[in-house]
Amino acid sequence: MVVERVEHAQFGLKALGSSEKAVHLHENFVNIESNARNSLNTTIRAEKTVFEELEKKVEEHQGLMKTASVDLLASGLNGDCFYGPASIGLNGPPGLLAAG
Repeated sequence: MVVERVEHAQFGLKALGSSEKAVHLHENFVNIESNARNSLNTTIRAEKTVFEELEKKVEEHQGLMKTASVDLLASGLNGDCFYGPASIGLNGPPGLLAAG
């Protein structure tokens, strides 16, 4: 009878130990999941910031391009700089001798 009770108690202790291990494994899993979510959220926030900065740079670039176009038009140039129609004379581009 005593031997049976000792065996029963040992079995109970083993079961309790297994339950404690299961609880610890579950806690570890929850911590890992939480860390993964935090990491993902941090990454998403960082990517959002990068895209917002990129959008600002694109808008700045577009604004500069519009300003440059307006300045070009206001100065009488239409983008035909250097060897465009405004700078080509009867003999061709400046610096070239007429053939013939």
